[in-house]
Parts: sequence; structure tokens; C-alpha cells
Amino acid sequence: MMNREEAAAARQRVIDAYAQLPRAVPDVAADDLRQANRLAWAELEMAGAPLDAPGERIYALGLVGPGPDLKVGITSSRPRQGARPGKSATDRIRSLERVSLAHYTVMVRAWISRPVANARDWEAKSLNALAALEGSTAIGEYFRGVDFDLALKIIHSVRNDSMTSVPRTGR
Repeated sequence: MMNREEAAAARQRVIDAYAQLPRAVPDVAADDLRQANRLAWAELEMAGAPLDAPGERIYALGLVGPGPDLKVGITSSRPRQGARPGKSATDRIRSLERVSLAHYTVMVRAWISRPVANARDWEAKSLNALAALEGSTAIGEYFRGVDFDLALKIIHSVRNDSMTSVPRTGR
């Protein structure tokens, strides 16, 4: 069982060590990287439970390493249909994680929404807002120079803005 306090401390050591790039090679214990990654998965599962629920979701992945700091995108889950296997948000995040590891980048923060009807619109607004940040370098859905907590605030604010601009019917 994961000790959340130890994992959070390990994640902070990893983030601090990787903040030295490119000036210095990070001095990070492999166990700290594993704990930080496990904590990211635990937070992902808590935010979007259950991860195999059908529907589209938006996600944000906080990364450390020589590559980008942030990945924002959408994923969808679908149930098994006959002989065709199902697809889950977990499958998509694991796939992205394998790609990031190939570039020596490790996921240490993660968030995912629950299934929503407007995920594509929410993603587009989020990507535009994050790309417009001063100091942000955007390469498609990947970003450098964007703090994970700030990214989450922006992602939530653009959703709230679009939710409040939807005209109400009835009454």
C-alpha cells in the first residue's frame, strides 16, 4: 500500500531535481520516481473514477524530464463490443506514458475529468488558453513552461466559462 505522505515527498524531490535541467543532470532515486508515478496514478483514479466508464474525458498529465512539462488532451472509453476489446482511459494514459518514457520524461502529476458531453470543445478552449500563457511553449497538446496547478485552474475555468455561456431553456 502506498503511503501518500512519502509519495508526495518523493514527488517533490523529483520535481525539484528535474528543475535543474538543462543546467545539471537530475540526481533522483529510482524509488522516488516510482513513488511519484504511483501517486500520479492514484490521483488520476481518484479524480476520474471509474476510469473505465464510457464517454469522453479531458486529462492533464504533469511530466518531468528533458521533454515537455504538460500534456493535455481528451480520451474516450468504450465498453467491450462482441469480440472487439473495450478501450479505457487507463489504456490511453498508459500508452502516453510509454511514449513519454521513450523521451526520458516521467509522469508525476495527473488529473482526468469524469465523462462529459462537451470534452472536445473543453479541450480546444483549454489548449488555446494554455498556449496563450506568457512563457508557454505549445507543441500541439504538449507544453513547456506551464505549471501543472495553473494548468488545472485554467482547464476548470474555461469549462466553467463555457458552461455559464450556454443559454438555459425552460421556465
